[in-house]
Amino acid sequence: MVQYWWVNQTDMHEVERYKGIVAARISESGITHWGRENVSKMNAGDFIICYRSKIGIDRAACVIKKCGICPAPWNYTDDKGKAYIAKVKYFIINPIPKSEFLSEIQGCASHPKGPIIPNGNIRYAYAMKLEKDEFDVITEIVKKSQPNAEWPSNGLKEDKISIPGPTISAHCVEIAD
Repeated sequence: MVQYWWVNQTDMHEVERYKGIVAARISESGITHWGRENVSKMNAGDFIICYRSKIGIDRAACVIKKCGICPAPWNYTDDKGKAYIAKVKYFIINPIPKSEFLSEIQGCASHPKGPIIPNGNIRYAYAMKLEKDEFDVITEIVKKSQPNAEWPSNGLKEDKISIPGPTISAHCVEIAD
């Protein structure tokens, strides 16, 4: 079953996008925020809406491989941490600011830990479940404003797509479904 996700990409969005991944740091304390753990629940064929604070929605993605627990992809020399990682295909769009989608998406049935909170703000968490009707509203907004934009319409499988850039480390642990 296809799942829909909202990912608040942080300062590390350039690394994630260059490597064709979404990645969420695993806490060394053993208590990782649910929004980061959600990356471990992403499966091939799932869809992602990518949001950046002060920019808006500027990417969509389709998960092409569930990678599991891997070395953190960030280039800090002292960072020996682990991260949940999913390999994705990004779809670039012109940014859609919050003001252009918030009122339309607020009328949708929202997941209890979804991205839009009742006061109209974006929840501060990394990856959150998005209901299909929320994804469909965003899809319609993109189609109206950017009719020629490439947009995920069907689940993409890894063998049907070529992703440029560095590969994910072979030292990853697969996560069972």
